[in-house]
Amino acid sequence: MKNWLYALASAIVIALIMTGCNKTTAPTRNADLTVTYFGKPIGRERPTWHTAAQLKEEVKTPGKKHIIFAAPWCPACKILRQALRQTKMLDSVVFVNVDDSFANHLGQFYGVKSIPTMISFSEKGLPEHKNVGPRRIVDHLIVHTSK
Repeated sequence: MKNWLYALASAIVIALIMTGCNKTTAPTRNADLTVTYFGKPIGRERPTWHTAAQLKEEVKTPGKKHIIFAAPWCPACKILRQALRQTKMLDSVVFVNVDDSFANHLGQFYGVKSIPTMISFSEKGLPEHKNVGPRRIVDHLIVHTSK
Protein backbone atom coordinates (compact mmCIF):
# COMPACT_ATOMS: atom_id res chain seq x y z
CA MET A 1 0.00 0.00 0.00
CA LYS A 2 2.87 2.40 0.82
CA ASN A 3 4.53 1.74 -2.55
CA TRP A 4 1.28 2.54 -4.32
CA LEU A 5 0.93 5.84 -2.41
CA TYR A 6 4.55 6.78 -3.15
CA ALA A 7 4.02 6.07 -6.85
CA LEU A 8 0.82 8.15 -6.92
CA ALA A 9 2.48 11.04 -5.06
CA SER A 10 5.48 10.92 -7.40
CA ALA A 11 3.22 10.97 -10.46
CA ILE A 12 1.33 14.00 -9.10
CA VAL A 13 4.57 15.89 -8.37
CA ILE A 14 5.93 15.14 -11.84
CA ALA A 15 2.65 16.25 -13.44
CA LEU A 16 2.69 19.52 -11.46
CA ILE A 17 6.31 20.20 -12.42
CA MET A 18 5.63 19.56 -16.11
CA THR A 19 2.55 21.80 -16.20
CA GLY A 20 4.45 24.56 -14.38
CA CYS A 21 7.28 24.57 -16.95
CA ASN A 22 5.22 25.56 -19.97
CA LYS A 23 6.92 28.26 -21.99
CA THR A 24 4.65 31.20 -22.69
CA THR A 25 5.67 34.10 -24.85
CA ALA A 26 4.45 37.63 -24.61
CA PRO A 27 2.15 38.76 -27.41
CA THR A 28 3.97 40.72 -30.07
CA ARG A 29 2.76 43.63 -32.13
CA ASN A 30 2.99 43.03 -35.84
CA ALA A 31 1.79 46.31 -37.35
CA ASP A 32 3.44 49.55 -38.42
CA LEU A 33 3.30 52.34 -35.87
CA THR A 34 3.65 55.96 -36.95
CA VAL A 35 3.72 58.74 -34.37
CA THR A 36 2.59 62.17 -35.59
CA TYR A 37 2.80 65.58 -33.97
CA PHE A 38 0.47 68.22 -35.41
CA GLY A 39 0.05 66.09 -38.52
CA LYS A 40 3.78 65.69 -39.10
CA PRO A 41 5.27 62.17 -38.70
CA ILE A 42 7.95 62.24 -35.99
CA GLY A 43 8.52 58.53 -35.47
CA ARG A 44 7.92 55.20 -37.16
CA GLU A 45 8.41 51.66 -35.98
CA ARG A 46 8.23 48.61 -38.16
CA PRO A 47 6.56 45.35 -37.17
CA THR A 48 8.25 43.54 -34.33
CA TRP A 49 8.66 40.23 -36.19
CA HIS A 50 8.48 39.44 -39.89
CA THR A 51 6.35 36.61 -41.21
CA ALA A 52 7.45 34.33 -44.04
CA ALA A 53 5.48 36.40 -46.58
CA GLN A 54 6.99 39.67 -45.31
CA LEU A 55 10.49 38.18 -45.44
CA LYS A 56 9.95 37.09 -49.07
CA GLU A 57 8.88 40.63 -49.99
CA GLU A 58 11.86 42.11 -48.12
CA VAL A 59 14.30 39.83 -49.98
CA LYS A 60 12.91 41.02 -53.34
CA THR A 61 13.92 44.64 -52.68
CA PRO A 62 17.38 45.58 -53.98
CA GLY A 63 20.27 46.20 -51.61
CA LYS A 64 22.11 44.48 -48.81
CA LYS A 65 20.06 42.55 -46.29
CA HIS A 66 20.61 41.91 -42.60
CA ILE A 67 18.43 39.19 -41.08
CA ILE A 68 18.48 38.77 -37.30
CA PHE A 69 17.35 35.49 -35.78
CA ALA A 70 15.92 36.24 -32.35
CA ALA A 71 13.05 35.44 -29.97
CA PRO A 72 10.70 37.52 -27.83
CA TRP A 73 11.71 35.65 -24.65
CA CYS A 74 15.45 36.23 -25.16
CA PRO A 75 16.97 38.96 -22.90
CA ALA A 76 19.93 39.55 -25.26
CA CYS A 77 17.51 39.99 -28.17
CA LYS A 78 15.60 42.64 -26.23
CA ILE A 79 18.87 44.46 -25.51
CA LEU A 80 19.80 44.27 -29.20
CA ARG A 81 16.43 45.66 -30.32
CA GLN A 82 16.76 48.54 -27.83
CA ALA A 83 20.33 49.29 -29.00
CA LEU A 84 19.22 49.31 -32.65
CA ARG A 85 16.30 51.59 -31.78
CA GLN A 86 18.63 54.03 -29.98
CA THR A 87 21.15 54.07 -32.83
CA LYS A 88 18.30 54.45 -35.37
CA MET A 89 19.34 51.29 -37.22
CA LEU A 90 16.19 49.29 -36.48
CA ASP A 91 14.91 49.90 -40.02
CA SER A 92 18.09 48.46 -41.57
CA VAL A 93 17.46 44.92 -40.26
CA VAL A 94 14.79 42.26 -40.47
CA PHE A 95 13.92 40.38 -37.28
CA VAL A 96 12.59 36.83 -37.57
CA ASN A 97 11.30 34.87 -34.59
CA VAL A 98 13.04 31.51 -34.25
CA ASP A 99 9.88 30.18 -32.60
CA ASP A 100 8.20 30.35 -36.04
CA SER A 101 8.80 27.14 -37.97
CA PHE A 102 9.92 28.89 -41.18
CA ALA A 103 12.53 30.93 -39.28
CA ASN A 104 13.69 27.88 -37.36
CA HIS A 105 14.25 25.94 -40.58
CA LEU A 106 15.94 28.94 -42.21
CA GLY A 107 18.21 29.33 -39.17
CA GLN A 108 19.17 25.67 -39.32
CA PHE A 109 20.00 26.05 -43.01
CA TYR A 110 22.37 28.95 -42.25
CA GLY A 111 23.89 27.26 -39.19
CA VAL A 112 22.37 29.49 -36.52
CA LYS A 113 23.21 27.88 -33.19
CA SER A 114 22.41 30.70 -30.76
CA ILE A 115 20.42 33.91 -30.67
CA PRO A 116 20.61 36.71 -31.47
CA THR A 117 22.47 35.93 -34.69
CA MET A 118 22.61 38.23 -37.69
CA ILE A 119 23.37 37.08 -41.21
CA SER A 120 24.31 39.77 -43.72
CA PHE A 121 23.63 39.13 -47.38
CA SER A 122 25.30 40.75 -50.39
CA GLU A 123 23.49 42.53 -53.21
CA LYS A 124 23.42 39.18 -55.04
CA GLY A 125 21.74 37.43 -52.09
CA LEU A 126 24.80 35.49 -50.94
CA PRO A 127 25.61 35.30 -47.22
CA GLU A 128 28.63 37.49 -46.39
CA HIS A 129 28.89 37.74 -42.61
CA LYS A 130 27.51 36.00 -39.55
CA ASN A 131 27.59 37.83 -36.22
CA VAL A 132 26.46 36.45 -32.87
CA GLY A 133 25.51 38.55 -29.86
CA PRO A 134 24.14 42.07 -29.49
CA ARG A 135 27.48 43.85 -29.30
CA ARG A 136 28.98 42.22 -32.40
CA ILE A 137 25.78 42.80 -34.36
CA VAL A 138 25.59 46.50 -33.46
CA ASP A 139 29.33 46.97 -34.11
CA HIS A 140 29.01 45.31 -37.54
CA LEU A 141 26.01 47.45 -38.46
CA ILE A 142 27.71 50.66 -37.33
CA VAL A 143 30.75 49.92 -39.48
CA HIS A 144 28.93 48.57 -42.54
CA THR A 145 25.82 50.76 -42.72
CA SER A 146 27.50 54.11 -42.05
CA LYS A 147 27.32 56.47 -44.97
